[in-house]
Amino acid sequence: MTMDIPTIFADIEPTPQDDGPEPVCAISYSPEFVEAHDYLRSVVKIDERSERAFDLTTVCLKLNPANYTVWHFRRRCLIALTAASHASDRLRDANLPTIDLASIEKDLDFADRLGGTNPKNYQLWYHRRALLECLLRVSDGNLPGEESSSGIVKIARKELEYVDKILGDDSKNYHAWSHRQWIIRTVNNSDLWVSEVDYSHSKILSDPRNNSAWNQRWFALHEGQISTRSNSSKASYRGKSILSLEKANDEANYALCGAKVDPFNESPWRYLISVLTEQWRFAQNSGDAGEVSIVSA
Repeated sequence: MTMDIPTIFADIEPTPQDDGPEPVCAISYSPEFVEAHDYLRSVVKIDERSERAFDLTTVCLKLNPANYTVWHFRRRCLIALTAASHASDRLRDANLPTIDLASIEKDLDFADRLGGTNPKNYQLWYHRRALLECLLRVSDGNLPGEESSSGIVKIARKELEYVDKILGDDSKNYHAWSHRQWIIRTVNNSDLWVSEVDYSHSKILSDPRNNSAWNQRWFALHEGQISTRSNSSKASYRGKSILSLEKANDEANYALCGAKVDPFNESPWRYLISVLTEQWRFAQNSGDAGEVSIVSA
């Protein structure tokens, strides 16, 4: 975006960065960087949440996508620019921040374009999460019953596809895996939990040494169990869900199959140890230690 900042903000005096009288190591910013951020400081100071202020954040973020303050102010601008008619009565009554659907979709695309060269930029991932929180609220508040539920799942699946694209370039991107867990946990849909077990399996097959994929399988099986299984079929220890004995047996054998592919791969052995350990602790706590026989001959 090209922007004649001094002309557009002719009514505002720019605020230079204050590094003190004798900066130890002054950073040599480009003239474009200095100009954009000098005007942004003034805009933030007077809390002007306008269209031109929003456009200015676009310029600043292209110059530095890791600036958390700019991302935060950008969201404040988006909320302020959202027409009240886009929010349901329930959201307005609850005084929840709302951004219209079109603006959210457009800004997710903007974050995607910046994220292409910054896949591990924490601020970008947080911005996506904040936008999705608004998107889920808007969908939940504006759609009735089952339509709302299916719409939310559709939003989640689209975002999971985006995360998959990132993991295709870097299968161990911590931010991507963490974002993926947040989506599934937040939406809390049984189909998504089941699909995630299959997804982690596909990632394990493509790279058996990917600890993140093994961890994702553990996450989906355990937290998904809390959400989707009845009280009679789930076991718990100290308030945390654990696998049933039958499922633990399946997972132990799954880990052993992974170990057979590469006996020197630490990932399946760690997974196996975790399965056995949680079952043993639960058995000891319940007094049934003698009944634990997980790994089949």
